[in-house]
Amino acid sequence: MNLIIGLLLLSYTVAGQCIERVYSTLKSVSVMEATSISSKKVGTLAHSKWAHVLESKKDWSKIRSYNGLTGFVSNRFTTNFWIKIYTKEHKIFLMKDKKIIKTYTVSFGFNSKGDGTTTLEGRFYLQKHFGDKTLLLAYPSRHNARLGLEKKLISKDQYYKIIRAINEGETPPQNTKLGGSVRIHDGGTHKNCALACFKMNDKDISELYKLMPKGLIIVEVYNSQAQDEKINKSNYTSTMILDNLPKVLGQKAKYTKKAMSYIPLTYPNGDFDPKHAVCTDVIIRVLRGAKLDLQALLHEDIIVNPTRYKSVKKANYHIDHRRTRVLKYYFDHNSKVLSNNVLSNDWLPGDIVLFDTGVRNGTIFDHIGIVAQKKSALGRHLVFNIWTEGDETSVMDLLTGVYPTVVGHYRMLNPLFYL
Repeated sequence: MNLIIGLLLLSYTVAGQCIERVYSTLKSVSVMEATSISSKKVGTLAHSKWAHVLESKKDWSKIRSYNGLTGFVSNRFTTNFWIKIYTKEHKIFLMKDKKIIKTYTVSFGFNSKGDGTTTLEGRFYLQKHFGDKTLLLAYPSRHNARLGLEKKLISKDQYYKIIRAINEGETPPQNTKLGGSVRIHDGGTHKNCALACFKMNDKDISELYKLMPKGLIIVEVYNSQAQDEKINKSNYTSTMILDNLPKVLGQKAKYTKKAMSYIPLTYPNGDFDPKHAVCTDVIIRVLRGAKLDLQALLHEDIIVNPTRYKSVKKANYHIDHRRTRVLKYYFDHNSKVLSNNVLSNDWLPGDIVLFDTGVRNGTIFDHIGIVAQKKSALGRHLVFNIWTEGDETSVMDLLTGVYPTVVGHYRMLNPLFYL
């Protein structure tokens, strides 16, 4: 029995042992109501998305996914082994959840193929193995594709092909101006390779290959240990949101008829005059300062998961992200879903909150804001928003539990989730 099988059996059979996180090694794995393939399916866990393990047995684990979905997954199709790379330190790690199992030296090539950095960074997955000496990363990522489209390095057709391939756990197109064939391979570490690859000593990559489970294995690439520690702090995304909030508040956007109209936008990162806004526009602008482009994130999700969006007949990146009821579907599946009870302990600055204002407009999801750091005289967190026509952006006492009614409460996830 080799080391990887021994470690997996130990993980899943020791009574009472808790595995902190796992993810799917397939495109997606079914989440079941009970520990049986004949039980009701309650959802899916997509590849490259971590879930917390609540209870683990030999064949099944009870998990809670990033958005709160709870159920059982087969241990055959999940793992907590993954790869982490620090380019500055020239290190590659085999990880078991948050524990380093093995450390190797790595050299790398410079990447000038349009991803906006001098070296590869972000979350990827291993898509193919060519024997025990070459491992292919699923590059370009969604993030690379967005930047490539914005810089006109790729066409919209190429962009959509990349987005769909990543969703399916397949190899994204390798023949665009973004480049391709990014690999972890043998050849020694005495010098950097010419392309955007990662080179290991021959015996090291053979050992890594034997220790890894097979399937879509997460690979996270950081420019340094310091970057890893910074962006993986639990409050990193919320802090980024709060840091940008005063800037958008200071723009004093006004809720106008112009903003209420249909406005053609560029894509991605499309916007219009910052002096005009409806309630969603100011939230979009704050999140963009945290490097989260809701226009692109939502549009991509509609493209690959159209059945989630019952009110969207055809994807339209000019307007979809400006509708609160459509954003609600996105947040339900791509953020941490929290309690709507204003008296709960779930509330933190930087959270996103949806309201029902009681206006008869065909939906109860008709207003949106961000929980601010500032509190009311009664100790309640105020909410950054733009309330109604004629108003300017402000912070208001909206979490009263009386009016308006809270109908959604969310916290954005680690930025790697959205890459």
